[in-house]
Amino acid sequence: MAGKIKIFYCSECDKEDQSPHFRHHHCGNVLELIERDKKRETGNFKVVDWFSTRSSAGLVIEDESQNIRREIFMSDLFKFLKGVDLGKITLEEVKKGSAYSWKVVN
Repeated sequence: MAGKIKIFYCSECDKEDQSPHFRHHHCGNVLELIERDKKRETGNFKVVDWFSTRSSAGLVIEDESQNIRREIFMSDLFKFLKGVDLGKITLEEVKKGSAYSWKVVN
């Protein structure tokens, strides 16, 4: 494994909380910040959704055979897109605030 990761953990429920809004779990127990080995998962994933945050964006991917669903940041997926043929698509100029770019038109 490639190192350790710090994660919030509820000892009462024996569950991890990757992004707690408060230092308390839904059961009322105070979350502990623990360090554990990083996990790895291998599977045949397909894209099922996407998400956007203030600082990033990503895809929700799923392996139905293992009942695994994970959120992946786009910056980690860009390496898979290099050289991909997008086929015939139509692009349209777009400006949001001062940002100028192009979007795909359906």
